Amino acid sequence: MVRDVRLFDGERVFEHRSVLVENGKISRIGGMKLRVSNAEIIDGRGRTLLHGLFDAHVHVPANPEPALRQLASLGVTTAWDMFGGGEKLKAKKRIESEDPAGMADLRASGFGATTPGSGLGMMARQLPAISSPGQGPAWVDARIAEGSDFIKIIRIGGPLDRETLQAIVQAAHGRGKLVVAHVLAEQKAREAIAAGVDGLAHLFIGDSAGSDFGQFAAADRVSVIPTLSTLYSLCGKPPGPGLLADPRLEPYIPAEQQKILSNHLCAWPRMRRCVN
Repeated sequence: MVRDVRLFDGERVFEHRSVLVENGKISRIGGMKLRVSNAEIIDGRGRTLLHGLFDAHVHVPANPEPALRQLASLGVTTAWDMFGGGEKLKAKKRIESEDPAGMADLRASGFGATTPGSGLGMMARQLPAISSPGQGPAWVDARIAEGSDFIKIIRIGGPLDRETLQAIVQAAHGRGKLVVAHVLAEQKAREAIAAGVDGLAHLFIGDSAGSDFGQFAAADRVSVIPTLSTLYSLCGKPPGPGLLADPRLEPYIPAEQQKILSNHLCAWPRMRRCVN
């Protein structure tokens, strides 16, 4: 039992709570007077107990286990993997089905929807592309058969037109799947929202942003996964050095990730156009 802890339930904060955990589940919540015989007591004074965190945009490697254990150790109990099919997806689905202890729960998009000649360069040649609205249902069915938990659409470069975009969304929704769109420009974000996507997998970057964009997205109840750390890097302001300087986080960051985070260079220097 955790005694005398600050409790956050996702909406409200409660002071001086006692929380009893039995067989891996919270069974009772009470005040300081809550007593249970033979319970192991954890002193919660000065601490906060809250629900597991949700990381809505990750890219776990081909061997997902270390990354999922790292997420769990930092309080992330659920993660959305945003790209990767083939053998990588099979490994992710195996872990997802086994649901092992000590790892974050994983949901994966599989391959994202791209068109021949998309902005993904050489990699696009190896991806299952889509080039017309009539291919939408079959493309979505193939991703679901591979194990995609939700559908991702890539809208950078390439001629993925609005009709094809809408066909993918309609097919996915008809099969009970959410759709997120990867966009890096405001107009493409607006087109994706108008087509009925459920969320944006990034915010866009540019010289300016329409003052009504937030209201436009909210009116359609579209979720936004801003990935601000990535956008800061695109703007030449990588947050990695600051993370590495935090003594609370440093023990959880393996050497290979420390090397990546210490790199001050922008990954896509030609795209350093930031919203004012």
